[in-house]
Parts: sequence; structure tokens; C-alpha cells
Amino acid sequence: MLKSLYSGVSGLQSHQVAMDVESNNIANVNTTGFKYSRANFSDLLAQTSSIATAPQGDLGGKNAVQIGLGSTVNSMTRIFSQGSIQNSDKNTDVAIQGDGFFIISPDGGNTYKYTRAGDFKFDAGGNFVDNNGFVAQGWIRDDVTGKVDSTAPIKNITIAPGLTTPASPTQDVVLKANLNSGPLVKSFSSAYEVPSGTPPSKAVPAVYTGDALDEAGNPIDSGNLGVMFNEVGEAFSLQTGQGIWASFLSSQLAGTTPVAAGAAELDITFTLDNGTTKQITTTGGVSTDSAAQNANRYVSAINAQTSLTGVTAVYNATTNRINLTNDNSNPNASHNINISAVGNTNSGIVAGTDVTAYKYQYNPTGSIAIAGADKTFTSISDLRYAMEVQARAVGDHDGVATDTTFTVTDSVTGADDGLTFTLGGVTVTVPDSGVPGNLAAANGAAYALAINNAAIPGITATFADPTLTITNANASDAALITGADAGMTGFTPSTTTTILAAAGDGTLNENNIEISVNAQGKFEISNPG
Repeated sequence: MLKSLYSGVSGLQSHQVAMDVESNNIANVNTTGFKYSRANFSDLLAQTSSIATAPQGDLGGKNAVQIGLGSTVNSMTRIFSQGSIQNSDKNTDVAIQGDGFFIISPDGGNTYKYTRAGDFKFDAGGNFVDNNGFVAQGWIRDDVTGKVDSTAPIKNITIAPGLTTPASPTQDVVLKANLNSGPLVKSFSSAYEVPSGTPPSKAVPAVYTGDALDEAGNPIDSGNLGVMFNEVGEAFSLQTGQGIWASFLSSQLAGTTPVAAGAAELDITFTLDNGTTKQITTTGGVSTDSAAQNANRYVSAINAQTSLTGVTAVYNATTNRINLTNDNSNPNASHNINISAVGNTNSGIVAGTDVTAYKYQYNPTGSIAIAGADKTFTSISDLRYAMEVQARAVGDHDGVATDTTFTVTDSVTGADDGLTFTLGGVTVTVPDSGVPGNLAAANGAAYALAINNAAIPGITATFADPTLTITNANASDAALITGADAGMTGFTPSTTTTILAAAGDGTLNENNIEISVNAQGKFEISNPG
């Protein structure tokens, strides 16, 4: 009875030891690098009451009679399996993937200790130490060669406080990837801003630093439009020769002579920008047709083909002329007015060409930006610059205005110095002074004052005895139609005089039109003046 009690007690004692081991494992659950242990049980010696016998003759063998005396813990096993690696907020925490130990030393490398705990830090002296102050051992990078010699003896890992490593540019990058061969991508970078003005690549001397600007405002190469994508990831896939038309002015041809009356017909041919032609004719004229009737018939015939030619015709009854305009708003029609042949002159229209629109075509090998000619581009910066070059070369009607002069004479009676006329669509009246025998100086001054007081846009007048000068600074002609009053001094009654529009002064690039590409890759055109 006592023997069985002793055996049971030995089992309880063994399990007490196992529980102590497990308790220690649980207690160290937050210990960095801790490896848990396991208790190994074994039985104690057994007491033999009867030994085993072998078979003899017809009698079989039998087992021994043994009574175990209990159990005991004969060893502990440390389990070194890989633990879970976790992120931490300290950049000196390290971990070992797989087998191995960190080597640490309490005496500068004379003796070594081993641990898998990677909870290291730098002390005030720059030593890489664990929580006990032991210095981690390892191979140190050579300051001269910049290499780590793994055959050299290990030593204390020490980084001097305040030491920095100068940045070095990346020399080689190896990339292994599959490129998307389709015209649609799901991930792409945004375009960059390209400012107005001459880009560095076009400057003389050329010092190229990049034509575009990144988010920080630093120069960067602009994108090749042949390999760029739009805002939804669709490739432009431009081929050589593809591109856009662009125009900054309407194409215009004014009639050079008045429209004639009679039975003559219109017969003109427009040559379109794609090389095709369109002949426009009229029929049905009779000898009694007035100039206005002929002009309206010609205008109707030209406007009937506007969808193809892009050209609209307008009859100016004041000047009795036909003006042609193409505002380039129809991409399917001709962009420039080009009359290659004229079969008659009674319309006032003669052969001529007015080019205001040009081709901007993609060329992967280079760009050309010359005002007054077709242009090529490679990058988005090239296209922006070519458009700005052309924009700044047009619209120079702000130079020398056109003057029209009249000679003012003295009045003969007191009722002949009044004047009523229409100038630029505005009726101007100069009242009769009622002074007999007004001199030219008084009449001319009154005329100039009335014109200037009328505040007709672009129209001004000056008088220097005996010359009255009317200046038209507009881009289109103005008509001066005098009244039917008899005896108007210096003017012929019921007469129309064309005050010609201002002419350009021939100086290119004197306007301040700006074309830029914003941060969304969109072209912005501004004309502040």
C-alpha cells in the first residue's frame, strides 16, 4: 500500500516540474527571442518479484513480475524553431530568418555569447548593444574600399554618433517585367507643366535642362507624344505624319474691285487643303441685273458649298464688294482660302490664297517650328512651342494705322459748313455754325471734334489746316457715307469713301499670346492684349 502511494507521489512531482516549465514559457511570451522549453519524462527503476523464464520442454516461458516505482523528469528540451517576425517602430530591431545566432560580447570580443534576440540599440558611444549592454559582433565595412570582408575577424559593431553616409547615384537598374502591349493602361503617371516661352532646348546657345516642370518646379523632359496616354489611359499611338490643324486667324480675302452689273456669271475654283478642287458657278443672269443682284447670286452659290470649302461669302452693299472668310471652325472643310482660277472679274474676286492654318505633324526623329509653314513635333513641349511661334507671328494689326485725308475748304455762305455723315456705322452730325464765310480752319476743327466726340471704336480724327485726317486703327475697313446736304465744305454730297483698315507693320512676334501646358496636360491659350 505504501509503495503505490510513493509511485503516485513521484508522478505528481514530475508533473509539478512540467507545470513549472510551462509557466516559465508563458511568463516569457513577450521576451524578445525567447525559445520555449519542454519537460521530458522517464520512468524509475522497477522492483522485480519474479524473473522471466524461457520455454522448457512442453512448458512455455513466462514474463517477469515487475512493479514500477513511479516517474521522474530526466531532461528539458529547448525548442529553437523559427518564431514569427513582426514589424516594429524601432529601426535597430533585427531578426534572424532561419537558423543562426547573433554573437555578442561583454569584453570587446575576448569571449562570445549567442542569442536570437534582436532587440538592439546604439549606446552613447555608438556601440550596437543588446539590453544587457553586450556589444554585437560582426564584420565592418572597409572605409576605403567600401566593401565588407567576411573572412576577417569579427569585432564590435560601432557607428560613430553623427556619422552620415553621402548619397551616391544609382549606376545600374535591372528590371524584369512584362510591358503592356495594348493601347490601354491602368497605371500611369500624370503629365507635367510646360511653361510659355522659348524652351531651353530651343535656346541659343542651347543648354538643355528639360522643357517641362515636375511637381517641385524642377526641369524635366516632356513626354514623347507617340507613346503618351490620355487621361483615361488610352494610348495616342501617333504615327509619323499624324497630328492636328491649328489656326489663330480667320482666312480672309476681300474683293478688289466692285461687283459689276449685267448678265455675267460667276466661275471660280477653290483648291482645298487636301488637294481636291471645287468649282462654283452661277447661271441665269440677264443684262438688266444690277450689281447687287449679281452679288447676291454669287454669294448664294459660294455659301451653298460652305460645308465642303469652309468659305462663307458676304456682300458689302456699302463698298459693293464680296468678302470671303473661313474661320477654320469646320474640321472637314478647307482651312485656308485658295482660289486657284477665276473665269471672270465681274464679281470683284481674283485668284489668291490666304494661308492662316498649318499642319502640326508628329515626327519621332525631330521637330521644326517655323512661322508661316507646316510644323513637326516629337514631344508635348515641341507642339506647344510650335503653336506659340505661329500665334506670336500673326495678329500684328496694332502697328501702323491707315490714314485717309480730306482737304477742307472755306465756306461761301453761312449755311454750307454743316455736315451729316455715317462713319463706321455711327452717324455723326456737325451743326451749321450759321457764320457766313467760315474759313477752312473753323470747318476742319469742327469736323475733327465731332468725329472724336462720337467715340467710334478705332476711329480718330485730326485737323491741320487745310487737311482733315481720319485714322482707322481697326482690323477691318470702315465706310464714310456723307449726307445729301448741298454745299458741304470739303466733301462731295452722297458719296461713300472707304476708310481702309490698319495694316500690320511687318514686325513678327510683337504680340504677347501665351500657350502653355498645365499640370493636367491640357493646353492653355491666353491673349492678354
